[in-house]
Amino acid sequence: MHTFLISVTFNMPKMGGIERRKKINEDEEVRKKSIPFIYLTTIAGPPAMREAYEMCVQAFFKKAVTL
Repeated sequence: MHTFLISVTFNMPKMGGIERRKKINEDEEVRKKSIPFIYLTTIAGPPAMREAYEMCVQAFFKKAVTL
């Protein structure tokens, strides 16, 4: 048995985190697997968080801008 977790940021090159989640939600086989999906990003305002949770993500974490 395998355990999976998908962690993305909003600002990915070519396809952002929201677009990535939409793409996964469109694939019924992947969606059936119920893989936890979390955002780890520097963008964590209420609109972004609301949009993420509307797509049934499991977590949304704001990462620090500096070390």
